[in-house]
Amino acid sequence: MSNPTAPLKIWCVLDRKPGHRTLARGMVAAIGAVRAIQVTDVSASTWTGPVGKILQFVWPFGAGLARRACVGRPSDGAKPDLIVSSGGNVLWFTAALSRGLGVPAVFVGSRRHLPANAVSVFVHYDPPLAAEGTLCLPLLPGPTGQKEQAAAWLKFAMERGLDSAKRHLVALLGGNGSGYHWTAPEGAQLGRAMRTWHQATGLTWLVTTSRRTPADFESALRAELPATAIADACWFHAGDQRRVVASYLGGAAAIFVGEDSMSMIHEAVGSGQRVVTLRPAQAQPPAFFRNYIERATAEHWLKSLPLAEAEGLDANKLLSAKGGYQGDPLADVGRMLLEHLKRKKLLT
Repeated sequence: MSNPTAPLKIWCVLDRKPGHRTLARGMVAAIGAVRAIQVTDVSASTWTGPVGKILQFVWPFGAGLARRACVGRPSDGAKPDLIVSSGGNVLWFTAALSRGLGVPAVFVGSRRHLPANAVSVFVHYDPPLAAEGTLCLPLLPGPTGQKEQAAAWLKFAMERGLDSAKRHLVALLGGNGSGYHWTAPEGAQLGRAMRTWHQATGLTWLVTTSRRTPADFESALRAELPATAIADACWFHAGDQRRVVASYLGGAAAIFVGEDSMSMIHEAVGSGQRVVTLRPAQAQPPAFFRNYIERATAEHWLKSLPLAEAEGLDANKLLSAKGGYQGDPLADVGRMLLEHLKRKKLLT
């Protein structure tokens, strides 16, 4: 059991995929928002990568193997109070390491081929998974919280010569994937809608596309959105690959985000601002995407908008209405997780 007056010693297991590392570190940051922590980054030896998913089927027998494959653990042999990880390639490793060390583990994601009790707590955002014991959270924290976003915006605005006191409309645009497909005519349609929202509110845009954004979609959007409507833009296919999401969120009055990226939706919801998700005509998302959008809509964390209806959106009404996640989502997630671990008598 951990000492409730001492910093919680956490081993953060880092997968090789950046998105999984972000999820693990985001969950650690959530814990750190409500309790003092001491973090050690560890990883599985590279040889486990090709066989990580296979080892999910034999994980109960690999505790000793996981300990030997653990890179970055303290040389003095000290054990953590908690292990946190994300990513299918390290799921077996996390379960086996937790069992071998006799300490609880939190895995961010679904349990894949492992039984529900293989890891102390599985956390996810898909409501139906709660039936099998998964802790269903309002969102999975991203790499930054609201304080970090505010600081990032102040720095960004100063560097770009923008008025940091002014708020902006923000567009976080992903692209094809997860059952979503965006076309050039829809790029033009979105550009017209963004122009209309700018004219109605007087607010300028902070807009970023990504590597998954179709080039013709981006070009069509740019053709319809005048430069005078843009405070700053990060166009991927123009060679701009700045990491601007945290800064943009810190300067947002409202956020419009492509429904194809659940990570960007969670980052947007985590900002506490009003969020609108945009859906193209061709959309066949997986069930857990639909489940989360339905839950978040019911909770008024976001508004789901088919792109075909975008030009009819009353942007001023959106800005004046109550909406967005109320409270500090990073601290809420950390509190929910720690309370869950205490109820299971895994932490004090």
